Amino acid sequence: MIDHKINLLEKKINSELNRLNKKSEEIDILKSSIISNLNKNLKELKSKKLKKLREEKKLIYDNLLELRNDFSEIKKEYKKTKKNKSKKNLIKKNLKSQKIS
Repeated sequence: MIDHKINLLEKKINSELNRLNKKSEEIDILKSSIISNLNKNLKELKSKKLKKLREEKKLIYDNLLELRNDFSEIKKEYKKTKKNKSKKNLIKKNLKSQKIS
């Protein structure tokens, strides 16, 4: 009788161990799947972030070029104005010198 109960308990224990082993395998599979999905999502996020950074870099570069061109135009205008002012001053000087003479 005791042997029979021991056998039943052993079977029950073995059954539970098998069930736990299966659950453990399922957990490992799920864990692996989750890690894989996380890695995939991380790669996608990195890719999107890099793409966005490249776009921002291009925008900044384009803006710099535009500013550079604007500055060049302003510089040209300033030189023209300065040149015209110099001419006017020279003409005034000449007029004054002619009046004095």
